[in-house]
Amino acid sequence: MRKRAVQLRELLTKLGPSFVKVGQALSSRPDLLPKPYLEVFIHSFIHSFIQIVKVVGVNAAEMSNKDTQIF
Repeated sequence: MRKRAVQLRELLTKLGPSFVKVGQALSSRPDLLPKPYLEVFIHSFIHSFIQIVKVVGVNAAEMSNKDTQIF
């Protein structure tokens, strides 16, 4: 069952951000998905979120440095 969960996660990721959001929503619904799916979804989507936060944080830091240098 875990293999199918990974396949579904990969499919949702391939389909784009809207489908990733669907996966994120499903990861918080134990009444809709079995535990192996929840575990795979939660782990992967949290990892993706952390990566996005790091990138946004780096970009924000770079932008704030540029603002202080310009003005």
